[in-house]
Amino acid sequence: MAFSLRCSYASVCGVLLVAIGGGLLKTHASSSGDISGMLPALWEGDCTGLQAQLLLTTIVGMTNSSFCPFLRSSLANTASTSTLVIFTDDARKVMLLPRVKVITVSKTAPMVWHLWRYFLYARYLDFCMERLPPDSIQGVAISDSRDVFVLGDIWRSHAVQDAVLNNRVMLSLQGNPTSGGPGAPMPVRHRRTNMRWIRSCFPGAEKDGKLLDTPVSCSGVTIGGSKAMLKYAHKMADLLVHGADAKCWFTKGADQALHIMLLKMSMESSPDLDFRVTVLPNGESPVYSAVHGFPISVSLQGKVTVVRGFLRERRFSPMILHQYDRDEHISRIVRGLYNCSSGVRFAVLSWYWLGWTALQVFISLAV
Repeated sequence: MAFSLRCSYASVCGVLLVAIGGGLLKTHASSSGDISGMLPALWEGDCTGLQAQLLLTTIVGMTNSSFCPFLRSSLANTASTSTLVIFTDDARKVMLLPRVKVITVSKTAPMVWHLWRYFLYARYLDFCMERLPPDSIQGVAISDSRDVFVLGDIWRSHAVQDAVLNNRVMLSLQGNPTSGGPGAPMPVRHRRTNMRWIRSCFPGAEKDGKLLDTPVSCSGVTIGGSKAMLKYAHKMADLLVHGADAKCWFTKGADQALHIMLLKMSMESSPDLDFRVTVLPNGESPVYSAVHGFPISVSLQGKVTVVRGFLRERRFSPMILHQYDRDEHISRIVRGLYNCSSGVRFAVLSWYWLGWTALQVFISLAV
């Protein structure tokens, strides 16, 4: 599988800007500069060989120790029916790997990268879904790559399968699991960081009682049916362009404010939201948010156990551990298991990947 290196065309950028909000250059040219050359041109080959499920992520300006746990664990633990699509500023970071598509992007963006990725994802999904047979792409997951550790095949989760089958977007809440079951939702009003992001993006919205009572759902991992996820990516971009304050563009973590606003819209059955949402509490979702969900343990073999409640009578193992880096001990174990040695890419640390790469080299030389 070859890397596709890009050059950007103004016409392609123009189509994207019109499709996901229009007016982007007109509204923000003075603050963000000319962004017409920052979007990657896409080619037919970017859509070939895609499996039925896609896992989209971004690796830009990151150290190996930050993204390697996600990259290696996702390839090791997700099914062969899925493709990992990586948007990166340096294709050398991920080498030549099976079941991986690499989209090369500029490291420079007109906004913080956690926001810019939704514009890129919307464009990519639009481009490929227009060119592939209907329903070729069935499920889509969007994931952070810095603090996510994949423990199992998310596409085998009943909750994920239900979201894909019914073309819904599955959101996972934060909260500490209780002895009686999943974690109690944590309202926005109790989270200072989320309140700060909301003030930056939607000044005055912190006075909205319904918004303050909206439970916190992290935007780090979002999964659902392909059509619903395409609408979700478009809506995140559209909300930024048409609904958010200009300073939101440059606020790190602002994607969380947009994500929570969409959750509030879904709870109110807003006609402005054109996709359906499934909301799962922490401890019931296959995506476990660790920042407010301890106690949790990780064995030296990488097995994660979450203990529910003080009596510790109920335990479960999530398929995705999110925000593991909030705990120094767990972070050391995870990054030790899935590290990238300096000077040696992780692909050659596994005989499987080494054999696969050697086969590709042999075929290319034979031809």
